[in-house]
Amino acid sequence: MIESRTRHGERSLVAPPPNAIDEIAAAWVARIDRAPLSPDDQHALDTWMAASPRHAGALARASAMNLYLDKAAALGPAFDPDRGRTWRMPSFGMDRRQMLIGGSTMALAVVGTGLSYAVLTQKSRVSTGKGVIQRHPLADGSSMTLNTATEVAVAFDSAVRKVELLDGEARFDVIKDAARPFLVLAGDVTVRAIGTSFSVWRNSGSGTRVVVSEGIVEVVRAGKMLANRLTAGRMLHLDDGGAIVEKALSPYALEQVSAWTSGMVDMNGLSLREAAQEFGRYSETRIELQDAAVANLRVSGVYSINNPVGFARDAALSLGLEAVSGDGSVLIRRK
Repeated sequence: MIESRTRHGERSLVAPPPNAIDEIAAAWVARIDRAPLSPDDQHALDTWMAASPRHAGALARASAMNLYLDKAAALGPAFDPDRGRTWRMPSFGMDRRQMLIGGSTMALAVVGTGLSYAVLTQKSRVSTGKGVIQRHPLADGSSMTLNTATEVAVAFDSAVRKVELLDGEARFDVIKDAARPFLVLAGDVTVRAIGTSFSVWRNSGSGTRVVVSEGIVEVVRAGKMLANRLTAGRMLHLDDGGAIVEKALSPYALEQVSAWTSGMVDMNGLSLREAAQEFGRYSETRIELQDAAVANLRVSGVYSINNPVGFARDAALSLGLEAVSGDGSVLIRRK
């Protein structure tokens, strides 16, 4: 809030104009990007965030633009600003802070989905419903993307940055901070990140899966460090019975398992049964299959998570079948 005086000399508090909010948010993001916040700074940020819902939105937009600029800088000429985004980059000649301010007015939607942003404070608990994907900038400058039907608890303090994955799947893009390790807890598995991008999937009864996109993570199970660090392009699956499987992923396979972060599902090489199960994670519209022979047929294509009917029609057409829509379902059957 900004202090002002009436014409009679009385003091009053008024909300800052929208561009002032964006400037303050950009300044906070720039400060977080330089170094971890001190306890006093963190308290000041939490106070500012609590003052108005508009502040959280402005900080989320500025944080998202900051991540976008980091990606552009890292990839250089290879960076495609149109891939998966509906925003347009600001004009050249702006410095980073001006871009952060300008970026706060841009649309931050992933094509074809209801992807949303919300900033989390030091201690938060958040979940997503079926078919919802949420991206959350964290207070340290890292970010976290939650897949459908996911629940996490965030607990940051001066010594450690901890996220407990209670159920579902989340991707973490972690800012390096040697003084404060970033830990993800999933059942009896703990993943320690060292400035990296990785995802963790947790399902009670099935186990935990870790996929590393960039950098290195350390994986500990029930207090015991596993033999090798997990590096970029590798996946580790730990089932609840104690079995551990590690394997390398091709660049395409890595993109395939990460497609959900852009609101897409990659069906290439899957059976119709597997595709129906995957869409079932995101949509209330059921894909039903006539019999086992139909269910075992292989499909291809990349689809929005909220388009099971479009997928069913395309798959049926490519396989010489037909898709018949019903009440809350679509049946793929022989003609």
